[in-house]
Amino acid sequence: MKSIGVKQFLHVRTADHPVYHPEGNQLTFITNYSGLPQVWDLTMSKGWPTQASFTDERVIFVKYIPGTNRRIVGMDVGVNEKQQLFILEENGELMPLTNSPEHIHHFGGVSPDGKYLAWSSNRRHPAFFDIYVQNLETYESERVFKGDGLFKP
Repeated sequence: MKSIGVKQFLHVRTADHPVYHPEGNQLTFITNYSGLPQVWDLTMSKGWPTQASFTDERVIFVKYIPGTNRRIVGMDVGVNEKQQLFILEENGELMPLTNSPEHIHHFGGVSPDGKYLAWSSNRRHPAFFDIYVQNLETYESERVFKGDGLFKP
């Protein structure tokens, strides 16, 4: 019987969190092709995906903003699980949305018109997650619900 070394298992690639572009002509997903989970795009007319994000941190999720090519991504620093939310622009630039690295942020969703983002965070207290709504044009956020519990929009 032929033995298999551990080397092959150290190079296993994954692809997670697939989402379709709003026009349906592209599949976006997170993969570790580059060694770190990043956003990649597979255009239906091309044969191989292209990398869309280039960060020093792992990307946790990706979602499209309706009616645009812009995406919301979640990342944490050094796998500290204190997820921050960003806009991934078409040119690959990241625009910080939550920018509160000492707190955890959970993505909730984007309004159908693409103008508002909902998320929850433990900004008020480490054990409690309140709900926030953020304007994606002005980037101003407002807490819309607070309570002693883990709330998700």
